[in-house]
Amino acid sequence: MEKCELSKQELSSKGLEAGVSTLQKILVLKKQAELEEVDKRLALKQLEFKNSVEALAQQRSELEIKLQQTKERVLKFEKFVGENEVKRRRALKNCETSREQNIMKQRKIEELTEELKQLRTRKKVLKDRVEKYKIYEDYLMNTLDRLPNNYVNDESESLVMPIIRRHETLSFTYQELLQRLMRMEERVEQRQRQLLNLKEEHSIKKLMANKELLELQSELETLKEKNKQAEVNLTTEQGLSRQKVTEVGRLLMSINNLAEQCYLPAYGPLESMDVLTMMDMVKEYILDKADTERRARRLMESGSAVTSTTAESVTVRHIQFCQHRQRLGEPVTTFVDELRRLARVCGFGRLEKEMIQDQLVEHVCSEAVQSRLLDYPGELTLATAIELTQWFEAAEIIVRGLPERAFLSEDESRAKALSWDPDDGDAGEDVYASVTWRHPNELRRVEEMKRRGGSPEVKRRRRLEKDLSKD
Repeated sequence: MEKCELSKQELSSKGLEAGVSTLQKILVLKKQAELEEVDKRLALKQLEFKNSVEALAQQRSELEIKLQQTKERVLKFEKFVGENEVKRRRALKNCETSREQNIMKQRKIEELTEELKQLRTRKKVLKDRVEKYKIYEDYLMNTLDRLPNNYVNDESESLVMPIIRRHETLSFTYQELLQRLMRMEERVEQRQRQLLNLKEEHSIKKLMANKELLELQSELETLKEKNKQAEVNLTTEQGLSRQKVTEVGRLLMSINNLAEQCYLPAYGPLESMDVLTMMDMVKEYILDKADTERRARRLMESGSAVTSTTAESVTVRHIQFCQHRQRLGEPVTTFVDELRRLARVCGFGRLEKEMIQDQLVEHVCSEAVQSRLLDYPGELTLATAIELTQWFEAAEIIVRGLPERAFLSEDESRAKALSWDPDDGDAGEDVYASVTWRHPNELRRVEEMKRRGGSPEVKRRRRLEKDLSKD
């Protein structure tokens, strides 16, 4: 039984394998048929593509032939146009030549016509003269006819021969005079033509000379205007130079007066100082005084003033800030400090510097400073505006020769620049670099004071601060 079952299983497996192989063969045959169909289609497509490529190649060759023919036609047409242009130019030239020849011939015809009229007139005059003298000819011919034949051969002197010779001589002289008259008339005509030509040349030269004269006159007027403008500019420059010299003299006198009032022994004798050293000395003296007074005022105010905070509205603070103006004679640093104090309670934030700058430019009391700030060429900042305002204020005070009390208020950076500590190292140099007036003499003096431990005025100020702090 087991063998039967095994044989049945083997038969079934063989049948399945045969069926599977038959199915695979059928699928292979189908795929082969499909592949043959695809190959046929591909061959047809290749044939069509080949035919289309050949057709395109043939069309391309035809187009190239047509293009070549078109180029040849274009060349022929261009050649034809060129030949026509040459012919046209030649025809125009011939036409112009024939026109000139016609004009010359017409002029010659007119001259010949005029000459013919003159000859006819002369012929008529001669004919009238011949008719006039015809009676004399007839008379002479009759006389010759009536004379005997041997009269001419007669040796005896005849009375008629002198008359005939005289007539011949007169006629010959008359002909010579006529020829001379004709030659003189020709010369006169030639001279007249030359005179006309000279008159034409003279008129042309006269017109050219008048034109050149007008051009020269216009150039002369231009040069006169330029000379007048140059004279005005020279006069203006001379006036400006005189004003500058006067201003420089006043400035030098003011600097000398201020140097005498602000003398510091550390700078040496006053007679041996130059202008820049005097200005450095005056600056240091003024900054020292301003710093001393500011510190003393702050110490006095800190002991007596009582801070009180009031609940003001933001609108009231803004109005107070916007309405605050610089008073007459008030230093710009005091004005800016007051603006900063008012701006701190207004809460402007990042716009605080811009608001202070706008208020400084708008409410500065000097119109000259305001116009200069408004016309500043670069980007105007708060530090630049304060610096320019301080310089204008210092220059005005120097020119007017005001006393040193006018300089008592100064920027905090300037006071710190001269109150540096030698032990701070490079911090003093960074602070001093913020000062606007950075002259090389100041840098050398700072280095020297650093080596010596500070100037006498700085030492004296430090001692004063220590005494005040102990009290």
